[in-house]
Amino acid sequence: ALHYAQNALHRAYDAMTKRYGAINKPANRRAISDDPALALLLSLEHFDDKTQTATKTALFFQRTIGAPEPVLAVDDPHDALAVCLNEHGRIFPDRLCALLDQEWPAIRDALTGAIWREPESGEWQTASRYLSGNVVVKLEEAERAALSDASYQENVAALTAIQPEPLGAGEIDVNLGAP
Repeated sequence: ALHYAQNALHRAYDAMTKRYGAINKPANRRAISDDPALALLLSLEHFDDKTQTATKTALFFQRTIGAPEPVLAVDDPHDALAVCLNEHGRIFPDRLCALLDQEWPAIRDALTGAIWREPESGEWQTASRYLSGNVVVKLEEAERAALSDASYQENVAALTAIQPEPLGAGEIDVNLGAP
């Protein structure tokens, strides 16, 4: 399939450049300047401004995008967190342990402030996720959890520090017809 697509690209590119010249020539660039795919079109060739000549890029001859290579190990807990988030979109302690070849308590301590355990689900979240949103409700949940598990005191302290100022009655506007 790739071979056929590359052959079709060769034919279309050769026909276009035979008739109009290189894509990157100033006149052609102006003609297609409003095209949302302009950057992709320009990237089809290497253009020499001095000689006004173009050569085809690697896309015409070889696969330019391959399958991502899996990350097997990293040295830094923050790098492991980035890898885990990139792979899964969330934090998996087991994956962090495998990447670092360390036990979870050491990794958790190294990531203090960067990750937080959510009291309701027990799942780990990044600081940007946990310390945003409805932080008033999150503080209430953390306070309840801290009554039975002292480790949530850190959550309480962090959430307390970012609580918004409560609005006074005069600061609330209601539009007619609003629910």
